[in-house]
Amino acid sequence: MPPLATPLRPRPFGYRHTRTLVAGLARDGPIAPSVVDGAMDRDRFGACVTNQRAPALRPGQIVVAAKPSSHRSIHAPGLLRAKGNALIFLPQASGPTAAGSSAKGAGRRPC
Repeated sequence: MPPLATPLRPRPFGYRHTRTLVAGLARDGPIAPSVVDGAMDRDRFGACVTNQRAPALRPGQIVVAAKPSSHRSIHAPGLLRAKGNALIFLPQASGPTAAGSSAKGAGRRPC
């Protein structure tokens, strides 16, 4: 029986093409959704805030971000404050659910 799907080109073992969805969420809907080709890093996050998120925000809106190192942009907090917005980082997760999810492979299902 032939295989159900054959790759179009050979790929190295473990190859994954990563895309990151970045968007803001307000009461009235999403703000400046976009897809970044590759994983998010500090420079890409700074560019997303500078070019897409900050122009779409209204003064007084609060930006809440998780604490990955990619969100620790040098310019993003100053840019948001200059527009009249606040940047708040979520506290580090703790408790039984965080402890269980930090175990290697816990809660993951193969794709």
